Amino acid sequence: MTSPVPTHDRRVLMAIPVYDYGDPARGQSFETHFWVPAVAAHVRAVEVLPFDRAMHEPGSLDDALLGTVERFDPDLVMFFPFRDDVALETLRALRGATTTLAFRWDDAWRFDDYSSRYADLYDFTVTTEPSVAPRYRKLGGTPIVTTYGAAPIASDLPPPSSEADYRHDVSFVGGANPWRVWLVDWLGRHGVHVECFGADWPNGRVSFAEMDEIFRLSRVNLNISNSRQHDTRYLLADPRNYLANRGTTKNAEQIKARHFEVGMAGGCQLSYYALGIEEFLQIGPELAIYTNPDDLLVQVRRLLDEPARRRGIAEAAWRRCRAEHTYERRVGDWLAQVWPDAARGRSAA
Repeated sequence: MTSPVPTHDRRVLMAIPVYDYGDPARGQSFETHFWVPAVAAHVRAVEVLPFDRAMHEPGSLDDALLGTVERFDPDLVMFFPFRDDVALETLRALRGATTTLAFRWDDAWRFDDYSSRYADLYDFTVTTEPSVAPRYRKLGGTPIVTTYGAAPIASDLPPPSSEADYRHDVSFVGGANPWRVWLVDWLGRHGVHVECFGADWPNGRVSFAEMDEIFRLSRVNLNISNSRQHDTRYLLADPRNYLANRGTTKNAEQIKARHFEVGMAGGCQLSYYALGIEEFLQIGPELAIYTNPDDLLVQVRRLLDEPARRRGIAEAAWRRCRAEHTYERRVGDWLAQVWPDAARGRSAA
């Protein structure tokens, strides 16, 4: 069987963590599981440079980076920076040797004190925040505006067609934090049990395959924000809630991968609102939205009482995500801006 011809006859080096947040105990990283195969689908060769240590020891892998660039001779180096992973002088040294691209997922709240310092040090910066694009250009950078959200095609299984197929009424997948714990407890006190999976919940973390199965076999999948909250009931419930809220720098809601992962797996999703989400999923037919805890309670009860509506949302989102919101498609859009002519690059070595 002949392998498909890549869109770009290029080599890409991906300087990324192999483990989630650089910690082997947390399992495989999101970047290696999803982004590597998506990039590989578009180019001739991909090499991964494990960058876990640099997440916690900035600059510790700069020599390895420069050595790998010299040996592999990539056309593009992709970074997923966590903090100040690479020294400024190292990024400058890469100029002329290759093209560099950084992914910035949190520019809504990290641009001023972080991303702006590197705006002109990468040839391209993928940002999920359209409002900062002019600021990147003013600082000498070249932004590629995108949405972070995408998902792998989980399986060819469509959403369940029978109520007997479901395993959970209401579920949530994501790490526990004070706001999420309070909201899940608040729903429970009002008669809605939420089965939770992820770091620091009793059920613990789940694999990517298990996550997709949970999404598909839950009647309602909650997407709960981890940004700053202003509900007075939450803030007054425990002094630690107020302190956690005050201490977080996440002060804006964002479109996340979860918005697409649930639909891709064939699940019905009830989510917080993130600015611009309606450009990617139709609110109502493909995604249910809540605005506050009281509205969430109302929406959950309605969805549980309306199986035809739930299954309609799940099926519409499943079809839309498979057609438009895969990681492979996202990467293709970015690379088309890096190499706009889509020309065949260097000859095969």
